[in-house]
Amino acid sequence: VAFPAARVYVENITFLCNSSVMAANDLKQRCVWVTEGCLRLRACKISSDSGIGVCVLRTGMVRCEGCDLSDCGFVGVASAQGGRAEVVEGCTVLRNRHFGVLATDVGSSTLIMDSELSDSGTYGVGV
Repeated sequence: VAFPAARVYVENITFLCNSSVMAANDLKQRCVWVTEGCLRLRACKISSDSGIGVCVLRTGMVRCEGCDLSDCGFVGVASAQGGRAEVVEGCTVLRNRHFGVLATDVGSSTLIMDSELSDSGTYGVGV
């Protein structure tokens, strides 16, 4: 999603990014990428074996409801450069190599509510 007025709703879809052996350590691999507009994910499974499950930047906004954001090589959900993420209503964020949820940079934010974060390699939540 990369248009300010875009509003996208996705339900019950699996997003899997499996890397080749050459890209196995590419922490920039992103399964879902939002830079502007809004994306609402409901009951989706998202996994990026070498990188980021969901990445939201700039004026983008992502709301994950009841999603499984697990087994990512770097982080399950990342907000940066002013992006906004919501992990709510029964999401599971499990077994991500470094962070379950990560918010970096000035103006980035992440709301986590009524969800499970566990078994992250470094931290469940990083700010």
